Amino acid sequence: MTSHTTGPDRCDRCDSIESTNPTAEPLVVGEIGQEPVCHLCRRDELSEETILSESEALVVALKELGDLPHSTIAKQFGLAKSTVDEYNRRADNKLALAKQTVETLNSSVTSASE
Repeated sequence: MTSHTTGPDRCDRCDSIESTNPTAEPLVVGEIGQEPVCHLCRRDELSEETILSESEALVVALKELGDLPHSTIAKQFGLAKSTVDEYNRRADNKLALAKQTVETLNSSVTSASE
């Protein structure tokens, strides 16, 4: 399978090459900044550095790197589209709450230092 984006086909982090073998697990390679990254490395990074579950992180990584619609993600990874929709909804909610928390803490620190 090839990525829906034009760009790199090799991950700089793990050196995986985007697979063209239809029986292999699909590998999506995109860019984070200027760095070519596969969805597996990005999934691991998101699940380690955020409050996202591995499944939620997988959906976020695939959307970031391949701009894949939920129906495509579901088909390629053997999931129901409704499951992908739910993972995406949970991820969006968790990330929005985390961002709001950081903003609240930053404004509290700024107010306290003035």
